[in-house]
Amino acid sequence: MGNFICKTLSPEILWNALSSIATLSAVLVALFMPWWIQYRRANRLERLIRAEIDENLKKLKNIIQQKETIDLPGGNHIPGQQLKLALAQRIDLKLWHQCKFELAADRPESYEKFESVNAHAEDILNIPNQPPQLQVLILNDSAVSFVKRYKELYGE
Repeated sequence: MGNFICKTLSPEILWNALSSIATLSAVLVALFMPWWIQYRRANRLERLIRAEIDENLKKLKNIIQQKETIDLPGGNHIPGQQLKLALAQRIDLKLWHQCKFELAADRPESYEKFESVNAHAEDILNIPNQPPQLQVLILNDSAVSFVKRYKELYGE
């Protein structure tokens, strides 16, 4: 037993063993590092897009609850329908537009889930292109659909 320890601690065998271990470690890092970086980036994108959706949900709930006219100083007032249309322009999908293709490539199932929710937000952003008589109707329908789909997916 003592002879074995003496031979393995000899400098030439010790350095060969250490270099083999270092080479194996370098190969493992080279194999798994790209996967780990992509995994973390996709998780970060999902969290950012989910935060954007959560923020849009708060805005849309505010739009749905908005019913009455707001009175301003000087006897002026803003009708509820105009206020809803103004609030709808605060919906933000910038991050979604920037990252949706990258997310689709990395995580197609997450992309499909986010796309199903954001499709309703896209409808809301396209309201100014609709006939004025239909704008509030489309806004209400899309806002309710957004909230409903959000609850189906996230259960909140």
